[in-house]
Formats: sequence, C-alpha cells, structure tokens
Amino acid sequence: MKPLWTPSPERVSTSRLHDFMKRAAHHTGQTFETYDDLHTWSISEPAAFWKFYAQYAGLELNAERVMSAEPMPLTRWFEGATLNYAETLLFPAGVAETQTALIGVSETGAQEHLSYAELRTQVACCAAALQREGVVAGDRVAALACNLPSTTVLLLACSSLGAIFSSCSPDFGSEAAKARFAQIEPKLLFGQSFYYYGGKRFETAETVLELGRNIASVQKTVFLPYVGEKTSRSAGADSWEDWLEPQAELEFAQLPFDQPLYVLYSSGTTGLPKAIVHRQGGALLKHHSEQALHCDIRQGDVVFYFSTCGWMMWNWLVSALAQGATLLHYDGSPAQPDLNILWQLAEAHEVSFFGTSARFIHSLQTQNVTPKNVADLGSLRTLASTGSPLSASGFEFVYSDIKADIHLASISGGTDIVGCFMLGVPTKPVYTGQIQAPALGADVVALDATGKS
Repeated sequence: MKPLWTPSPERVSTSRLHDFMKRAAHHTGQTFETYDDLHTWSISEPAAFWKFYAQYAGLELNAERVMSAEPMPLTRWFEGATLNYAETLLFPAGVAETQTALIGVSETGAQEHLSYAELRTQVACCAAALQREGVVAGDRVAALACNLPSTTVLLLACSSLGAIFSSCSPDFGSEAAKARFAQIEPKLLFGQSFYYYGGKRFETAETVLELGRNIASVQKTVFLPYVGEKTSRSAGADSWEDWLEPQAELEFAQLPFDQPLYVLYSSGTTGLPKAIVHRQGGALLKHHSEQALHCDIRQGDVVFYFSTCGWMMWNWLVSALAQGATLLHYDGSPAQPDLNILWQLAEAHEVSFFGTSARFIHSLQTQNVTPKNVADLGSLRTLASTGSPLSASGFEFVYSDIKADIHLASISGGTDIVGCFMLGVPTKPVYTGQIQAPALGADVVALDATGKS
C-alpha cells in the first residue's frame, strides 16, 4: 500500500522522537534503529524506560524504586519521589516569562492572552484564595466550567496545593453534574454563569447555584469569568474577581508521585458515571511522552485541541504547558458562524498542533469545506484525530483538502488512562485508515475472534 504521507529525512532527523532514540541507545547500549525497536524496549523493560524518560523530561524523581513488583492495578511507581504538577507546567525549561502561555478565545470573538509570568501571578492569587477558604491537600474542588484560561488557572492552583480538581462543561446541567460531583464531595464549587454556543447565549447561573445547594459538602460557590464580559454577581455566589486574593507569592507543595491530581468520569451509560482518579506523576509523565515524542510538540509551539472541560482531551491539552508551548483555548461551536472558524483561528494564531475529532473532519467532508482554501496553514505540522475511527476517505480528505505535508495522527485512548493507547509516530509513514503504532510504554495487542494476535 502506498503511504499518504512520508516524513522527509529532515523532519525525521529533527524530531524529538529521533533525538530520544539516540539518547536512549547511548544510555542503554542497545540499538534502536526503528520505532518498533524502541517500543519493544519500552514494554519489555518498563521501569528502565520510564526512569530514563523522566530524566529526559528534566524531572528529578529520586525514587526508592521506579516500579513495584505487584501486578496492575496495584503497581506503584516512583515510590518516595516528590514533585508538583503545577510547578512543572509553570516553569518549563528555557521559556521566557514574556512568552504567551494561554490564549482564550470565545466564539463571540473576544480574546484573552496570558504570558507565563501573568499565568503564574493568577495561579498564585487563586491558590492563596483556596487556602483562605481552608482548602488543603486532598480536598476536592469542582468546576462546571468553560474551556477558557480561568479554568486552567484553577486546575493549576489546586495542583500547587495538592488539592484535587474535577470539571464538567456547563451544558451538562445540574442533575448530570451532581451525579458526578456529589461522589467526590467538593469543598468549593466554581461555575460558569453563562456561556455561548452556536450564536446563542445560555444562562446557567441558577444551574450553578442549584448545584451548590444540592451538594452538602460545598461550602462556597464562585462564578467563573467569561472572556470579554463582566462576571455575574449573586447573593449565593462570589465573583471570581472579588474572590481572588489581590496578590500572593507562588508556592508549591512537594507531593508524592501518586498524589491524586484530578477526577474524571465515565460516560454514565451503565448507571452512575464512575469517578476515575488520576495522579499527578502518572498524568504528567504519560502526557509528556505523548506530546514530546508522538506529537513532536516543542517549546514555542501553539497547541490547540477542540474540547470541552468534560472531555479528557482538555486535561491532556493543559499538560502541553510542560513543553513550553502556548495553549489555545476555544470556547464555543466549531461551526459558528461556519466550519471555517477553527481554521481561521489556526492561521491567526499560527497553530502548529491542531487536535480535533473524526466527526469534525467528516463534517468538513459532508459540507464540502476545503480548509486549505480558507486559511494559511503554513505553521501547521500535526493534525490529531480521535473520539471515533477516522474513515479511509477522512484520511484522504486531510491530505487533499487540508494540507499535503502534515503528520496526521489518528490517536485512540480513554478517560480511564487520561491518555492514549495508540498514537501517531512522526518518523513513520501514514497509511489510509491506519493508526500508526501503540504508544510507548503501552503493550497493545489486537486479537481476532479466535484469540489470535
């Protein structure tokens, strides 16, 4: 089969995966000529692989042992090591304080930009306010929130203290959010009093207030800001601006590798949504390896993933700060005013990594939208697709109608690991209808009806 795309020798040699393979070969004395060689090492010697990857990522994890002998799910990783997820994201090596960390864009056109220095300041003020409310390590904080910078600030502030964050998007409604949040007994509730979607404004203040009243553990409710608009005020909730401490020093608790970081939820199709706890060290290392090696995200890249705060890809996106990247948060419909909007944003902000769903790509096909004709996508290197299988015609559409020289990474993972089992490989060709490879560290096998690989 002829590949749809083959990376140039220059692209291969300058990729972070190629650099990692060379360093891993030197470190181990082994020969890694292909990705498959590297993957075999990663699953045959997982403790050695993850120890070396942590060093490669610049993390000083002084663990008593990297991997315990107990079988999954009882395996413990990097026991004795301490770190702080937020600290790693807020202070990536070599990044200037003035570099943009977050760009928030609403479908209304309003925008907000935060440099790394400004992001640190906001996280410090938020963390101080959390402490003022009595939030300590292990406490839960819930947010019915939009995909905007303030939600990322809140997550990082919780992480800086060791508090556990959990989010849903505001379209969930009070009962759906309660089915999730009530299980974790949050001390504080944050919520969006309104949001925009499809050219309409949706009022959600009463939904948030009702949710706060109906979860007994909630001690205070705070309305989150919406980019470009004044935050609502209410007798039953503080506004974000009034609630934040006006100034504070940034501090980071040094926490165990397996300190809970956030709680995500299953879909709820078989009863109550299942609360799934993810831990700071595991999420950080897993996301870091995916973003650096599989997605080739680099310092200064602009990273976009169309998501809400009810989907794991939002959590994944936030972790790209550890690469020294700029995150583009977009809140609203991907078709408002039409299906060109996200591509025009990609041009305006020089997006290098564009993440979306197979459904969105199929919609472009159905509506005869040709992104390469509506936006200059010269900065775009990688397009990731997930959520459902991308059809063969979808693969071909990407190369004919979006960009000919692009790494199409069809990826597959899950909320249960807040990451991917299978991913793109920037040093390998892309073939129609095929995911390129299992993720490093993931021992993935496909079985037929008789159990044969």
